[in-house]
Amino acid sequence: MRRAPTSALAPLLAALALLLAGCGGGNDSTTTGSTALTIYSSLPLQGPTAAESRSVLDAEKLALIEQDGRIGDLTVKLVALDDSTADRQGWDPAQTSRNARRAVQDRSAIAYLGESDSGATAISLPILNADGLLQVSAQSTYVGLTKTAGADKGEPEKYYPSGKRSFGRDVPADDVQAAAQLQWQAQDGCSRPFVLDDRSFDGRGVAEELRRLALRDGRPMAGAFSIVDAGHVDDAVKAVTDSRADCVFVGATQQAWTMRLLSALHRALPEGHIFAPDELATEDFVARIPAAVQSSLRLTSPALPTRLHPPAAAAFVASYRRTYGAEPAPQAIYGYEAMKLVLVAINNARGKGNDRDAVRRQFFRIKDRDSVLGPYSIDANGDTTIDDYGLYEVRGGRLTFVRKIDTAAP
Repeated sequence: MRRAPTSALAPLLAALALLLAGCGGGNDSTTTGSTALTIYSSLPLQGPTAAESRSVLDAEKLALIEQDGRIGDLTVKLVALDDSTADRQGWDPAQTSRNARRAVQDRSAIAYLGESDSGATAISLPILNADGLLQVSAQSTYVGLTKTAGADKGEPEKYYPSGKRSFGRDVPADDVQAAAQLQWQAQDGCSRPFVLDDRSFDGRGVAEELRRLALRDGRPMAGAFSIVDAGHVDDAVKAVTDSRADCVFVGATQQAWTMRLLSALHRALPEGHIFAPDELATEDFVARIPAAVQSSLRLTSPALPTRLHPPAAAAFVASYRRTYGAEPAPQAIYGYEAMKLVLVAINNARGKGNDRDAVRRQFFRIKDRDSVLGPYSIDANGDTTIDDYGLYEVRGGRLTFVRKIDTAAP
């Protein structure tokens, strides 16, 4: 979800991934040949979202601990990898590809959890797919990873060189978030939104979904503008002002200039609200938003209060507290459930739990699952059928839940 590469780099990154996809294990067999299995996790453990990523990782570990690291005669361990670097202070394309190659070259590897950013997933997915390794993400939401509607040319097929689907997620994709955004904007009285994006997979992705759904429903847009770098912030604000928009949607990740953009937009639209996606809905980020700007923000996030989930969610939170002596980040429950999905797929493969292809196929057969997130299924694309989203405001430097939106409701 966070700090994806610019769209100008996307084709190069995709080409790099496809090239590296040929550098897998070189073994035609999909069976690990071992009763000791490895699940890899790849998350940005440095940079602005490091705290959230560590909480997601701890939740993945907790799910495996509760399974005693064993499924029948198979033992399962988790290997945590960092896809970020100190220089980039966030996920790094080269490091992401190294992580994916390490996983496919390990013949004990049975699945891969990650990443937190859709741009990183666009790098790792072709590498992992070429070797048939199941990949499950708790945070990558770009629609083009799984769907044709709203995707760029060649998506999602270009991410699957094997011709078989191998990626799934338990978090709703950006078409669901865009639908939630449009509902909230309408309920908030916004009739002419201006749409900004930062040209990242996740920021641009949800912005384009919002425009696509608005066009489909015949809803007017005041305009759109893509911000390439910090030098375009003033131009973006001027475009919003000139458009006479009554609110603005900011499809942005946590860039160095994002805070300056929010402040400038508030000055330009003091009576209008600023809508933003889950990429900005982290406690560390909102705590740094100037007090004057906080009341303008309207954020969407798939994370819901524990009370709105089944009792199993409260049990997860209690277990997390006992194990780590801290509160889980809102996104951690998705990491916990992502690990659970992999373990279910291994278990459902029966005597073939150490066979990558068998586990991959079982993942796509998960239906009507009762979970900490509530009941859901995995569809043929690898997407969850969950369609709820949380609406948040910022008060006193904290995310404050307002209400839940069911995007399937008319």
